[in-house]
Amino acid sequence: MADGTFNDIYQQWRPELEWRKPSIIDSLRTFAWVFAILLLMALMGFSFSWYLKRQVSLRTRLLSQELKARSRLEEELRYQAEHDTLTGLPSRTTFIESLDRRLQEERDWDPTVILLRLLNIDQLTSMFGYHFGHEALLIGFSKHLESLNFAQVGHFGSGVFAILLKQDMCHEEIALLVNKSLTIDTISIDVHVAMGICEGRVKREGQTSSEAEELVRRAMTAYSSATETGRPWRTYNPDLEPDPNDLLLLQDFRRHGTRDMHLLYQPKLDLAGGYIKGAEALIRWEHPQLGNVSPAHFIPLLEETGLITRLTYWVIEEAMHAAERCRAYDKNFCISVNISSRDLMEGSTLVDFIKQREISEHKQALCLEITETGVIQDQGHAQKVIEELHEANISCAVDDFGTGYASLSYLSAFSVDEVKMDRSFISNMLENRRHRTIISSTISLAHELGLQVTAEGVEDTATLRKLAAMGCDTAQGYVISKPIAERELHQLIGRRHFSETPP
Repeated sequence: MADGTFNDIYQQWRPELEWRKPSIIDSLRTFAWVFAILLLMALMGFSFSWYLKRQVSLRTRLLSQELKARSRLEEELRYQAEHDTLTGLPSRTTFIESLDRRLQEERDWDPTVILLRLLNIDQLTSMFGYHFGHEALLIGFSKHLESLNFAQVGHFGSGVFAILLKQDMCHEEIALLVNKSLTIDTISIDVHVAMGICEGRVKREGQTSSEAEELVRRAMTAYSSATETGRPWRTYNPDLEPDPNDLLLLQDFRRHGTRDMHLLYQPKLDLAGGYIKGAEALIRWEHPQLGNVSPAHFIPLLEETGLITRLTYWVIEEAMHAAERCRAYDKNFCISVNISSRDLMEGSTLVDFIKQREISEHKQALCLEITETGVIQDQGHAQKVIEELHEANISCAVDDFGTGYASLSYLSAFSVDEVKMDRSFISNMLENRRHRTIISSTISLAHELGLQVTAEGVEDTATLRKLAAMGCDTAQGYVISKPIAERELHQLIGRRHFSETPP
């Protein structure tokens, strides 16, 4: 301040130190800075908003595509679930649901549901291969059914189709429509079907399933009956329903096997010597709920369901042990067991089962009686099995000879050891000359072939003596003994029960 420097400096900074009214330029400059800041913020906000919108649009588009893809997939899955993938026809579930809707909408409508199956599909598959004989045939047949303009057509799989009629048609007309030759890859194929038909409504009292399900079940029951009887179609009626007791028997056998079963033995009398030389093992079932069940009832059930082999093996094992015990009284004693053609076709399994069990080294301790319930298709295989049984000291007999399939052809096809004449010839042989002639001829033929002859169902002494006079080897029937327990059988062995010469 003394030398005046302060005043110079002050004057130099006076514009900054003293207030002065802002000029227009200053205002513009300030506004410009504010505007620039706001503009920058606006640009940043716009850019961020544009980015968010772009991301939202992108995500929305991706989500929309995902939803469309999922919707298409759901439609495909729904279609696949509701339709057969091979034929494109509605599946069993879809057919029943659609039928249920129709039944609810049309209360006064009496539907006709038909269940049918291509009978020769397995044969054509083995002949032409899976692609042509199975797939191409099913596709061609499904198109044929669709072209017939039925109210509803479905495919339940394995060549089983369902049809809903929309107008009354006679069964013959339906059969003619569906049994039509198809041309597949220039090859003409004859179609053979079996049909089960269910007509009318179903009363709903006490029913747990829907009406449509019950209609389809009844059609299936009629179809099963048609195939069993060899008919082209069968209309449902309550008589076709399976016996609930049969289902109980099968269920108990699967669970408990032979627990409630036992064997009885019907003695076989040697007519030449008059002694009991053998017996036939007969199965009995004392069911805890149904009581005594006849073998004529439960054996066919087990054969139909493929369970007969389990029973046969048990009977064989029990009979083998019984034969060993009986041989303590007679070293040549033999016990016979019935087997079916199904058992015989088991082949090596049957032979191995017998070989693994202890049995006398002497031949004919056990005899297998071939009881025919169906034609033996592979006779060469059956003959081989019989030869293997002979090597294992097991003899074979033809049961019920003269009836069904057990005829003279068996004697030429198989190396059997014994012929058992059916009781239908024996029961009235004294009055029926033709039956006596058949019996006499059978005995002579069997002896010429080196076979033993047994007469079944002998009920009186006069018939027994006549058979002995004709040269019959053994006999069995109530005149000799009813089926008895093993301990009672032991008491009969070694005692003479018959003499050809009357006392």
